[in-house]
Amino acid sequence: MRRFSHVASSSVMLAKALSQMVKDDPRNFAYKVKERIRLSRVSMFLPKRLLWSEEQTTRLTKIEELFSEGAFQQLSALGSSSELQKLSRSDRRKVSRATERWELLHSELPDPGKGSSNLRQSRLQEELLVTFFLTNSLPYTQSGYTFRSHEMAKAMSSAGVNVKVVTRFGYPLVVGQFPIRPVDWIDGIRYRRQLTASYPSSLRERNSLSVNLLLDEIRCSGTDIIHTTTDYNNALVAASAAVRSGLPWVYEVRGELENTWLSRHPRDKQEQLRGSDFYKAARMQEVACMNAANAVITLSEVS
Repeated sequence: MRRFSHVASSSVMLAKALSQMVKDDPRNFAYKVKERIRLSRVSMFLPKRLLWSEEQTTRLTKIEELFSEGAFQQLSALGSSSELQKLSRSDRRKVSRATERWELLHSELPDPGKGSSNLRQSRLQEELLVTFFLTNSLPYTQSGYTFRSHEMAKAMSSAGVNVKVVTRFGYPLVVGQFPIRPVDWIDGIRYRRQLTASYPSSLRERNSLSVNLLLDEIRCSGTDIIHTTTDYNNALVAASAAVRSGLPWVYEVRGELENTWLSRHPRDKQEQLRGSDFYKAARMQEVACMNAANAVITLSEVS
């Protein structure tokens, strides 16, 4: 019965998420669907002309170009002007999404140290429970990120620390994977999904729902420490849950969001884009997240 309820609510969420993705950017959604088909075995049974390649993508609109170049402040300003109604529905959605991202990039985090009052210092190491809040995970995503996360959880578990993992809101449905179970056990590590029958249209509402779901998890499990990884989207959820529960949180910095974003653009444009709204705001917000955490760890001495 529990599995049936999970499948039913996940199916509703998937339908709502797909609908939202189509509304946000129908052309990009269609492109992603065709790319998935092109990379699958099904492609060998379909005419090549039906599938897009990277060279066949259509030209971006001016709004899409601004979004791609991280001009979020400019797009946000456009959202409150009379020019907005002259845009296509797809472009209006892009302006709305840029406005939301700009707001999240400037969201304030709780002050350092506020989330440490309930840490039970008297507990022995083997009695501590750490809840990881991750972007994605095994078995649905095979990547350096997911393998590192899993190996860290295994190492901590081997050292006697209790570890539980929670993945971000909507995952793995938002990457095209349907989980049959609400919980996966891999090498003795429990992975729980934040899946509900609801999928709000706004990023802030999704974050708020994610915080509430994380709070339910850490309160039920008796969590002592919240551990999350870059980027700031994870940090905003973890920090909010930490301050509301009185727990400390750890920020694991695995990369530099702004430079990862920059690397996806042509080399001849990268120097110019270092001055973009997104690049500067992302860098500042990541530093703010590090300062707000009770502890920060990185991948190496170089980092």
